[in-house]
This record gives sequence, structure tokens and C-alpha cells, in this order.
Amino acid sequence: MTDKPMIPPAVVMPPLQGRVRRLVGEVYDGRYRVYTHTSGVPYGALPPWLDGGPARVAIGDWNVSQRSWCRWMSTPGTVPSGPPIILNVTRRVDGQLERHPLDGTGYDSAEDADRATYDAGLIGFMVYEKNAASYGLPTG
Repeated sequence: MTDKPMIPPAVVMPPLQGRVRRLVGEVYDGRYRVYTHTSGVPYGALPPWLDGGPARVAIGDWNVSQRSWCRWMSTPGTVPSGPPIILNVTRRVDGQLERHPLDGTGYDSAEDADRATYDAGLIGFMVYEKNAASYGLPTG
């Protein structure tokens, strides 16, 4: 098992987005930053979303999704072949569908597919400012 990547001390802080809202006597801090590979945060340095980590979000105008083989989709008596996770990465340009070079590529796990899209700059991690310090990220 490999060690979890560390967040380097010289992280480039992305612009702060969102705002603070006052809702019926409460203050809600909705400010966030989207950290990408260009921020210097290595993939795997932040906890997974299911363990309380930040959400993954698509960057720019690319639509990023994954699909996996389902037994009910295959012809009876056959077993699907190929990698179990396939990336779908597309966008519309002047009304035409454009496919990213990663579109249709296969991976052994959803995490491997996420890592590929993160390294390609297609997804980032949406970190709320109020949670940044708990992940070891700078605030301010």
C-alpha cells in the first residue's frame, strides 16, 4: 500500500468563489475554491468524498462521467470484456459534439478514472473555505 500524497507547502490558492449568506438568523459560509492539478495538490492528498472529503467537479465546459459494465446489458450467456470503467468526456462546440482524447478510455477502477481526469485538468475538488484547514490547505 502506498502512502497518501502530502499537500505541498507551496499550494497555489485558486480564486475564492461563492459568498456568505444570512438565512433566517443564521450565517451560511458558502465560499469555496476549486483545487486542480495546477494548484499543486496531488491526486489522493484530499480525503474521498464518502469519507467527508470535498466533492469532485468538472472544470470548464467538459462533461465528465463514467460508465461501467452491467450484467443485464450484455447478451445472455456472454460475459462483458474489456475494462470495467469507461470514461465519457465530451462538450458541445458550435452545436457539434466534441470528444476529448480520454473519451472512451477504460480503467480498472473509478478511482483510476478520476485520477486520469484530474491529471488531465478535467476535474477539480470543490473545497469550502470553512473546511480547508481541516484538509491541510491554506485559508484566507
